[in-house]
Amino acid sequence: MKIALLCIGRPRGAWLEIVQDYEKRLRVFGSFETICHEVKGGMQEGVRSRKENEFLHHQVHKKYGDRHIIGLERQGKMLSSAEMGHWLSERQRMGKNLLFMIGGACGLQASLVQECHELFSLSKMTLPHKLARVFLVEQLYRAFTILQGGPYHK
Repeated sequence: MKIALLCIGRPRGAWLEIVQDYEKRLRVFGSFETICHEVKGGMQEGVRSRKENEFLHHQVHKKYGDRHIIGLERQGKMLSSAEMGHWLSERQRMGKNLLFMIGGACGLQASLVQECHELFSLSKMTLPHKLARVFLVEQLYRAFTILQGGPYHK
């Protein structure tokens, strides 16, 4: 199974260390790659959001159009860690390669949401996209360890 994560913003410092640690752990279970994009400051929120979503849209169509696309959005489905493991197992069984998308501060535009096969929510609370990325990669790792019967998930 190939998994890719498209996200807005680049983690730095401790955020980066945590993300890199889990991404390294995930590669034990298959191909995992992250593509991040950061729009530099100095522009209005609407312009910034449009540029972020243009990047995501371009990447989806250029490189990941054949993937099963999962957008992370507030209105998405929430899964427990065990349910995420089961969900991953089903996607593996179906031979699906996955693409997760995390938008910027304003989320994913409606046109991108419509392209998603599924929407997930990590919490009822609003999370900064840097934290959402950490949360997602940790939960993917946890789900794979559940499937393997490993000791990580207790």
